[in-house]
Amino acid sequence: RTLVTGDQTDSDVEASPYLQRIEFDTSPVGDIMTRLTNDVGRAGSGLSIVTEEAAASLSEPEQTPEMLKAHVISFESALITAQKSRRTFITAFEALLEREGNLDAAEFDTALVQFDATIDAARLTADKLASAYSTLAMSHDVGDTA
Repeated sequence: RTLVTGDQTDSDVEASPYLQRIEFDTSPVGDIMTRLTNDVGRAGSGLSIVTEEAAASLSEPEQTPEMLKAHVISFESALITAQKSRRTFITAFEALLEREGNLDAAEFDTALVQFDATIDAARLTADKLASAYSTLAMSHDVGDTA
């Protein structure tokens, strides 16, 4: 949640809880870059795990529409959190660039590209979950009216 609450206006960047968490004001630039890159990687790993769990829920036997709807809502919430976290990472990186204009951002860029790919995969899984829910809900509605 700390990552999400980092969404601030440009004038409030310095007050960002995420920047405080990575010790933006007191740590050397290299340490901040390492923390930021590691956080992007951890966010991607966490989202990947949640995406695998969501995909696995599609093959659960005897799934009810209510169960699948709960999976859809929960997973979409995780996806939104990941997208907000991505914006927080970008904001922190931009603040770091303002502080130190000459950065080696190769590792950060790589981590961000991987995180973006994980977010894209999660979006596809969210679409599959929503479609499965819609199909299951309709089949139960048809069966209820018969």
